Amino acid sequence: MQCGPLPEEDTDTSKPCCPKGGLWSSWSGYIRNYASNGWERTRSCLSGTAGCQCTGSTVETSNKCPCRAMIDVSDKVKRNLKTFPLSVDYDGNSCTARQNLEYFNNVPTQIVPCNAWKNYLYTAAIRYVTPNDKIVEQRVANCLALGQKQVSLFCDLNSGYWRLVSNNDEVVGFNLINLILSWGSYVL
Repeated sequence: MQCGPLPEEDTDTSKPCCPKGGLWSSWSGYIRNYASNGWERTRSCLSGTAGCQCTGSTVETSNKCPCRAMIDVSDKVKRNLKTFPLSVDYDGNSCTARQNLEYFNNVPTQIVPCNAWKNYLYTAAIRYVTPNDKIVEQRVANCLALGQKQVSLFCDLNSGYWRLVSNNDEVVGFNLINLILSWGSYVL
């Protein structure tokens, strides 16, 4: 570390030249603190051994899952298609999230979440936006399979973004595609 110029009125040269507040490491990723039923992350004072104490806390706690809430990205991803609204259920205890998907077509009402898509015959697909603003399209459910169809995510405790369980991509938001073209015909 290099300092200067020193103020002329301060002639005490025994004081070290310290950065205001000290020099901190980056925050660690969050970990579960079961004793407090919350989440915490830590950091270290890097300048303390040089005589420059840090101000502030070495531990940051949160009572809720530390990932940021996803945003509705329908305006970015719909292009010539309609989308279903983002409606995510968050589980703060496990830091996971999911959204149940539409999977029955009703062409007269223009609800068509299941269509031929790439090499799949009858599938649901989402479009999502990554932290670097890239738009990605992915198949998420076989509409002919039994059971509820859903998108599942988990919180990346280091980056603070949600990740898709299916491919580990970071996501800021997503929407299920309603494969109805804007002029009323649908994709088969």
